Amino acid sequence: MTTEPAIEHILREGRQAHIAIVSRRGPHVTPELYAWAEGRLWFWFARTTLKARVLATSPEVAVLVTVGGRSAVIEGTVDLIDVRRPATLLGTPARALRASKATGAYVARNAEDLAAFTRDLATGRLGWRLPPARILASVEVRSSILVDEDRTTEAAMEPTGRRSAGERVVVALPGPTALPGRWFADAAELVVDPALLERAGVGRTTAVAIVADDYVAPGPAAKVGTLVRGTATRGSGTGTLRVDADSVTSWDGIDVTSH
Repeated sequence: MTTEPAIEHILREGRQAHIAIVSRRGPHVTPELYAWAEGRLWFWFARTTLKARVLATSPEVAVLVTVGGRSAVIEGTVDLIDVRRPATLLGTPARALRASKATGAYVARNAEDLAAFTRDLATGRLGWRLPPARILASVEVRSSILVDEDRTTEAAMEPTGRRSAGERVVVALPGPTALPGRWFADAAELVVDPALLERAGVGRTTAVAIVADDYVAPGPAAKVGTLVRGTATRGSGTGTLRVDADSVTSWDGIDVTSH
């Protein structure tokens, strides 16, 4: 499908994409470097990850990219190319050419991060094991919407006694879908624009994943973030959800802790 110009602008200008999937344990979402090329969103990911296991059998994803105060949310089907599995390399010449062009666009767009990855690897900041092989994925867009950050902020600042709009996060819900939200960790409360929750079909309770991450600098050793997964209970007709966490995973470079 053809994306509208405002959405395509965000997809071309964003720094990273948050990729949401649904595993047997529920939604999951993490940031990835990406490129928008040939009418698709392209990203690489390690073949040892949960994302690889899920997408091998269930190729549905949602993607959120934010620039300034607006987010592009797209949903679609993933096409995978794994160089270790020759069958995924087969196809039409047009498919091969598209993947080649997209890889060039990815390398050019993310040159600074890729250079930092090479430095981190050479200096041992990523450990001394060789990194796992990676898989190329392209997202064929099925639907897309433009989300205004102001709507989420307004929902978070409803007259409930809150003194702040909370921490900006990306929220993954069954579907999958990915939405911007605000997270109040001390109260274990998540706020999302109610209209977006209605669009996603969220009822009284839902499985949820929440990721907060900070793009500190290029390279994997500079990445910091937290992923919360669990069950959310929604207040009647509101955008506020109380979250009961099943797991919390935090990363600081290659140092990962879970509980």
